[in-house]
Amino acid sequence: MVNVNVRMSEIDKDLLTNFCNNVGMSISTLFNVFAKKVINENRIPFSIEYEDPLYSESNMKFLMRGIKQLSEGKGVEHELIED
Repeated sequence: MVNVNVRMSEIDKDLLTNFCNNVGMSISTLFNVFAKKVINENRIPFSIEYEDPLYSESNMKFLMRGIKQLSEGKGVEHELIED
């Protein structure tokens, strides 16, 4: 057996410890179960997603309204604002 160190916030560690206690296992057992699942399925056993806010539904609707207004000659030109 080997040791593997995992860094996480103290709050997350406490919440994870509480969960493990409630289901009757240690954090070490939990991570071993996760590792076995990854190895057996050759994938992360849950979805990891990131939605770029630029392409969110509300922003795309906003952009489409602006494009429509510009094509109808109703647009207003502004200077570029840089942060």
